[in-house]
Amino acid sequence: MTTVALLALITIPAAAVETITPISEILRNRDMANGRNFCVVGKPVEITEKVGEVTGKRLFRGKIDDGTGRLVLFSYGNFPTVILGETIEVCGRYDKFYFSK
Repeated sequence: MTTVALLALITIPAAAVETITPISEILRNRDMANGRNFCVVGKPVEITEKVGEVTGKRLFRGKIDDGTGRLVLFSYGNFPTVILGETIEVCGRYDKFYFSK
């Protein structure tokens, strides 16, 4: 069974105003973090973008690494273009999901 962490609402920071949480802190306390909002800053290491066939909305899936851990990201709608290796700020709700093989 694999645990996947999810955040959404991708933003590019000008100057971070929100409290930034290290990914390792979220992953260390997954049950407490579940359903709460967080902001993390890191670099995207995987990106997949497409337009939904039914909704016509942009869909994003990727992974962000802040040097302390990695999170899987999902988002849809309007968001800035994300470039691999560019430092970004991601704010959104953490949801703990389990996928079985």
